[in-house]
Order: sequence, then C-alpha cells, then structure tokens
Amino acid sequence: MKKIIALFLAAAMAVSALTACSSGEEGSPSGSSSSAAESSAPYEFTLDGAYQAVVNAYGEDFLPSMDITEEQLQDMGIDTQYFEEFKAQGPMISTHVDTLIAVKAQPEHAEDVEDELNKYRDSLLEGMNYPMNMPKIQASEVAVYDDYVFFVMLGKYNDTDETDEAALLDYYVEQNDRGLEALHAYFNYQDPVLPEPSESSAESPDSSEEPAASESSAESSAAAQ
Repeated sequence: MKKIIALFLAAAMAVSALTACSSGEEGSPSGSSSSAAESSAPYEFTLDGAYQAVVNAYGEDFLPSMDITEEQLQDMGIDTQYFEEFKAQGPMISTHVDTLIAVKAQPEHAEDVEDELNKYRDSLLEGMNYPMNMPKIQASEVAVYDDYVFFVMLGKYNDTDETDEAALLDYYVEQNDRGLEALHAYFNYQDPVLPEPSESSAESPDSSEEPAASESSAESSAAAQ
C-alpha cells in the first residue's frame, strides 16, 4: 500500500514539473513583446528636439547662427516673464533677418507667449527694413503646439532676378513652410530627430578603393611568377 501511495506522489510531482516548464515557455514570448512595445513608444517632446527638427529640415539653408539671449529678446520687445525655457538664434549678417525663436511656456501661459511673439512680428512688419527682406518678414509665422510656441522666419534667399512682389512672397511662404511642416511632423510623431553621423562611420574607408588594392595584389603575383 505504501508503495502505491509513493508511486502516486511521484507521478503527481512529475506532472507538476511538466506544467511549470510549459507555462514558463509560454510566458517568455509575451515578455519579449512587452519589451518590444516599450522600446517602440513615441519619443517625448522637448524644446531641443523640436528646434533640431527645424534645423534638419533646412540643412545648409538654415541661416541663423548667432544665439539670442534673454536680455536681447527683451530689447526686441519680447516679454519673457512667461518663458519656462527657450532657444533662439538670429542672423550673423545684419542685412539678413532669418530668426527662429522656440519657447516652452509656463503652464497655461502659451497664449501669452504667442501674443508676445505676434507683437514682435507686427513690429517687424511696421518697422524699417531692407526691401529684399520684406517678403520674408511677411511670410513669417507663429506656431503653437500645447506649451511650445515658435516664431519662424526662415528659408533660402531668392537669388534670381525676380522682382514681382507676389511671386517673391509665394517663394518665401514656401521656404518658411519647410520649418512649419517640420514642427507639425515632430509634434505628430512623424519626424523623430535623427542622430548625427558618427565619426567612425564618417571615417570608414570607401569600398570603391578595394578593387585598386586587389589589382595591386594581382600585379605583385604576376611579377613573382
């Protein structure tokens, strides 16, 4: 009788062990999918990320190269009391007007910041400017995404002999839209900022040089024969 009971206990333990192994194997794929889901989560919005998205959209056509300080913004007539953080750049050359101002407003103050940037835009439209810059100023816009507010006045200068004001305005609107579209894409999870190429990849040897090395080896073999 004791032997029968022992056999039953041994069988029960074996079944229990097999069940545990089976459940462990079934659980591992779900754990992997969970990790994959976490790794593919949308990126978080940042001021630097949005700013860089605009810079990337223009490439060499992004002309602002001089940082604008908070004091300089105030001198430009922009009240910064509702700024939580900002990044702004303007042109190095005085005859250019290209400017990008990116602001993360304090909570519930995005509208106040928008008003300040629109007032700045109005001051440019009403002020004295080089005639060549007027269509670019007219094409400028203020864009708002939740607490993020941007003043965008960017684009490649028209280097043709075009003099028609309407045509020039259309051109600069298209140029400015490059930055606005980059912001729209960034804040709709369509355009994550790409990392800069690493130095190692930039310095990697060109594959086109390999055939030359092979020819050299072939010549050495022929000479040896």
